Amino acid sequence: MKGMDLQMLSHLSPTVLAAAGGILLLLIVLLIFLLKRKKGKGTGEKVPQAELVGLPGNTFDGPLRIRGRITEVGRDDDRDISLPWETISGLHAVIEFKDGLFWLEDQRSTNGTFLNGEQLEPNRAVRLKNGDQVTFDIYEFEFVIAKEGRRGQTVLRQATQPAQQPKQAPPIPTPTPKPPAGGDNATMIKKRMCPNHPSKKATELCLSCRTGYCPQCMMVKNGKDVCVNCAAK
Repeated sequence: MKGMDLQMLSHLSPTVLAAAGGILLLLIVLLIFLLKRKKGKGTGEKVPQAELVGLPGNTFDGPLRIRGRITEVGRDDDRDISLPWETISGLHAVIEFKDGLFWLEDQRSTNGTFLNGEQLEPNRAVRLKNGDQVTFDIYEFEFVIAKEGRRGQTVLRQATQPAQQPKQAPPIPTPTPKPPAGGDNATMIKKRMCPNHPSKKATELCLSCRTGYCPQCMMVKNGKDVCVNCAAK
C-alpha cells in the first residue's frame, strides 16, 4: 500500500511543482507591478494648467504659468518663476502638485510668503486653491486653475425667460340698453302704429290681446286696460 502511494506521488509531483511554480511566478510579477505603481504614484500625475495672475500694482505683461509638478519661485534667474525684485529671496517659495492638489510652501524667505493675507510658516506646505491670493513680500497674485476660471470673472448665464406677453385688459362689456318704462311692452309699442288709427302711435298696451293701440282706442274694463276691440267681446 505504501509503495502504491509513493508511486502515485512520484507521478503527480512534476505537475504539482509546475503549477506551483507558475503561481509563484505570477505572484512575483504582480508584486513587482504593484511596487512600481506605488513608487511612481504622484510623480506621473498630470499637472492641471494653472497660473499666477498679477494683481494691480505688479508689472507683468501676462500670467506666470505653473509648468511642472514642482515650481520654484524666487529672484534667481534659474527659478521656474523668476521675480526680479530685490525684496524677493533667491528661492522664495515652492508650488507643488501632489495627490491631485496644489500646495504652497515658503522656503524660509526673508520677507515672507502670504496666502489670503496670512503669513505661512517656513517649510510647511499649505493647500492652494483656485482663486487664492498669493503674496510674495508685497507682490500680490491670484492663483488660477485654468479649468475652473478666475473667481468673479465668468458669470453663469441664466436661462432666458420667455418674454411675457402684456396682459390684455378684459373686454369692456357692452352695456345693454335699458328698456324704457313699461318694459318690453313699451319697447314693442314704440315700434308699431295703432291698428285702428295708422297715423297715431301705439303708446298703450292692451292687456288682453297684448296689442298696442293709441290712447283713443283704449279703455278700462274690469280693472284692466284693454282695447275697444277686446272690450266689445
